[in-house]
Amino acid sequence: ACAEAQLACGNNDGAIISANAVNVHGRCLNDKLSAKYTIYTALYTQGKIEYACHKAICVLDELGIRLPSLETQIESAPVRSELIKTEKLMMSLRSEDLVTRPMSEDCGKSSSFIMKFLFSLCHIVYVTKPDFFPLVVFRMVQITLERPITSEASFAFATYSNILCKFGLRD
Repeated sequence: ACAEAQLACGNNDGAIISANAVNVHGRCLNDKLSAKYTIYTALYTQGKIEYACHKAICVLDELGIRLPSLETQIESAPVRSELIKTEKLMMSLRSEDLVTRPMSEDCGKSSSFIMKFLFSLCHIVYVTKPDFFPLVVFRMVQITLERPITSEASFAFATYSNILCKFGLRD
């Protein structure tokens, strides 16, 4: 709470110091997620965008979401593979299955933070690394289809639709 208050007041360095204390003394990853997100936000706010993205990708990796590093040259094959995986997941569910899925607030922290980090990454990579953007969006949709619903789900589906149109796969 102290780190988040410092961040809200514009004291990014203080927020990072306070949040790092939680990272050092937290008992498990779930205890540290808010602090890690605060550090990410403070770094981003300071203009340390590449470092912030690296931190976000590391946290996602800890949460079991594998993304290549931003330095990786993204080829079309992995993007196509993720698209196919996403399409298969979409086809395996009925709309009723999605509508009745629980909200993440009712099921724990990790799904919510996964989507928060991915959502934030989307905004950055859309401008800085556009070939990386579809991978992040596809992961957001996959997670939405596999886990509890978060507030970022509507963004994930809208952006996914936009990407499908851009690739000429939908009207």
